Amino acid sequence: MSNLVFYFFMDKLANLDSMLQDYLDKTNFIMSMLHCHSALTENQRQLIVSLLHQTQEVEVCLVRERQLILNVLRDLNPNFQYAVL
Repeated sequence: MSNLVFYFFMDKLANLDSMLQDYLDKTNFIMSMLHCHSALTENQRQLIVSLLHQTQEVEVCLVRERQLILNVLRDLNPNFQYAVL
């Protein structure tokens, strides 16, 4: 049973890492939009900054969830090590 639980959380962790990487890529794209497009109107700039803040909030939640899953995996296996991301 514990192996099943362990692999369940490993799968969750892999999915979470994939989602987190997607959000990091989105954040990098948004940041490049802000830095490269000096011709943005103030309204466009505010919308992009708002999108950036929303994306960063999701990233923070994903990182917290990732840490919780890592803690569970370490509780299930004290020798557990995971460095992806």
